[in-house]
Amino acid sequence: GVIDSNTLAGNGYVLFNVNNGPLEGGHQAVPADFGGAFTVEGVTEDLVLLLDEGSDPDENDGCEPVINASELEGKIAVIRRGACEFGLKALAAQDAGAVGVVMLNNVEGPPIVMAGGEFGEQVTIPVLMVSDVVGEAIIAELANGVNTTMVLSTYTTVAFIKVFNSDFSVLKQESVALGGDGSSFSVTYDNVE
Repeated sequence: GVIDSNTLAGNGYVLFNVNNGPLEGGHQAVPADFGGAFTVEGVTEDLVLLLDEGSDPDENDGCEPVINASELEGKIAVIRRGACEFGLKALAAQDAGAVGVVMLNNVEGPPIVMAGGEFGEQVTIPVLMVSDVVGEAIIAELANGVNTTMVLSTYTTVAFIKVFNSDFSVLKQESVALGGDGSSFSVTYDNVE
């Protein structure tokens, strides 16, 4: 047949993993449309809750000057979504020495894509958002230490043949990984009942 070629080089999807404790495993996250690029090497570090000068409406929203910069140095900052721009919050964490930001949605539901606003272009560290449920669970666990990885997972491309049952469940499958070098490939299936 005819093969259309497309490249996935440099593309992938962001994974947010908790590496220890009761929250261990992958959690849904959405990267910001600003900030540093996520890499396949990733950023692995402990989470630290950002504290700012004001409690109106939230001392963890990063809308006022940061008061725990020494604790954020070299760590991934945890910030609650709040009244100010996402870019301002992330820049405050970056200026305090954080190597990444996990933004916690304060609205029920899944995480959203964050715009950088006026300050987003100045942010060079990776920034992602998790849901309110995951975020509050993380805050509750911070006293015990939460280590996380923010990483870009590359896509895997395969050629395949699938044989389905009448209910559309997969009965059998043969596949072969496709290399990025344009070399020939072949998938053969000769065990059809």
